[in-house]
Amino acid sequence: MAQIGLSRIPFIDTAKGLCIMLVVLYHINTYYDIPEIGIVASFHMPLFFLLFGCFYKNYGSFKLFCTKKTNQLLIPFFFFYLTMSVALPNLLNVFGYSVRNENGIGIRSLLNFIVDNNWPNSPIWFLLCLYMINLLFYFFEHISRGDKRIIACLSVICGIVGYVLSYLSLNIYMYIDSALTGLFFFWLGNMM
Repeated sequence: MAQIGLSRIPFIDTAKGLCIMLVVLYHINTYYDIPEIGIVASFHMPLFFLLFGCFYKNYGSFKLFCTKKTNQLLIPFFFFYLTMSVALPNLLNVFGYSVRNENGIGIRSLLNFIVDNNWPNSPIWFLLCLYMINLLFYFFEHISRGDKRIIACLSVICGIVGYVLSYLSLNIYMYIDSALTGLFFFWLGNMM
């Protein structure tokens, strides 16, 4: 039976694998203080956003685009958020286990992803951030009527605003500041 669809691109798969290893290495540093890992933080997430930008597709209509991105990014985010950042910490607390982050306990834990950038299983922030990046990029394509210069300007401006917010340690709820920074790298990947 013939295979339908596109074949894999080996160097892209290798880059994704490298990114995954770098993310794991970076998160290991949360538990073990290894100063040399700090350099990983400077490029592992920008590389991820760049790779995702390479495969951006607008699917024609906004409804179809939102449906696809919701299924790919938002539903997995909420599944892992509700199970690992809400249900599990509360269940462990009921059975007497100590939970490091007290924000993960009680009714407040349902809204932590909105009002707090520090919640259990916070590495899934990436899914929420990538969802917002996709929506912003789609919006930029729409308002610019596909003019690549306007999309470039808007993406660079967002990247600069995100960088300045990060530099000033001003975190916006739901990782919008990270989405602004990531949008620049997403656009670069899309231009490739």
